This record gives sequence, structure tokens and C-alpha cells, in this order.
Amino acid sequence: MKKLLIMCLALGLVAGTASAQMKLAGFVGYGQSAFEDQEDAAGYVPIGVQGLYELSPGLNIGLEINIAAVPFTWTVEGYDDAEQKITQTIIGALGKYEIGQGNIRPHVRGGLGMYMGKLDVTDWPLLGDYDESYKSAIGFNFGGGVTADWGMDKFWLAEFVYHIVSRELDVEGAESGGANNWAIQLGAGMKF
Repeated sequence: MKKLLIMCLALGLVAGTASAQMKLAGFVGYGQSAFEDQEDAAGYVPIGVQGLYELSPGLNIGLEINIAAVPFTWTVEGYDDAEQKITQTIIGALGKYEIGQGNIRPHVRGGLGMYMGKLDVTDWPLLGDYDESYKSAIGFNFGGGVTADWGMDKFWLAEFVYHIVSRELDVEGAESGGANNWAIQLGAGMKF
């Protein structure tokens, strides 16, 4: 019985590897902040890449790198000339489950990653310009979207993703605060 189980597992592994695909996609999007204690939302433009490995039909795991090409930007309340910008870079693991086997497949996604970035302030009264880094933090994200095949080895990608993370400036006495945000991402990719 044990030998039969081992042979079945080995056969499944070989068959799964033979049919597995690698996927590489690039994306750009638009998102907004949903930070804790924030009155006005600030927009940002994420760009990034996703590299996925298909474990079984519809189930993909991989890595994602996501950078705020245009950072979150606010005018500081009470100081019209002062501007605050927050950059964000995410490097993390990603899992997707595609529903169905057709050319257009909805999917759900979830991920876990390292969130990094910094705060830039310009024209702050008495202090002038300054910047501070945020401590790296573990956060997670979830969302869904649609993948549409375009030819045999290309595809389009549209997805919504919500990031949940708590951030803290890398200075003595800084407090941690929610820095959640969301984005709609559009992209294209190739299968290998």
C-alpha cells in the first residue's frame, strides 16, 4: 500500500510538472489610500510585475513586485504650501485561483509581502524639506480580477487588490498606524 501511494504521488508530480506553466506579467494601475486617521484619500500609480507558476489547472503561486511610481500625495492641512508624499514598494508572495478553463477566467488572489517606503515633506514651516524612511513591515493583500487569453501564449490581466498593512516611521517614538490602500491594475503577460 505504501509503495502504491509513493508511485501515485511520483506520477502526479511528474504529470503536474509536465503540464505546468510559468507566467510573467507586467501591470500599471491607479489606486487610493485608505490610511487610518486620514480625512482625504490620496491617489497613486502602482507599476509592477508578477511571476507565477501553475501548480495545477487554475492554481498559481509566485512572486510580485509592486512600486508606487507616482506616490501618495497630500497638501498638509493648514499649510497650503506644504506637501507630503509617501512612497511604497512591495515585494511578496502571491497566490491566484482562476475559476474555469475558458479563454476568459475570473480569479481570486491573495498575497503576503514586505512593505517598504518613505515619507517626503516639502515646504514644511520651520523645518523646510525633509524625508524619513518607514520601517519595513509585513502586510497582506487580497482581491480578484479577470485573466483573458490573447493568442496561445499571451494574456490580458485586470484586477482589484486591497492592501492591509500597518506602517511606522523609522524614528524614535514613532507610532504605528494603518496604511491600507487599494488599486485597480491592468496588464499583459506571457506564458512559458
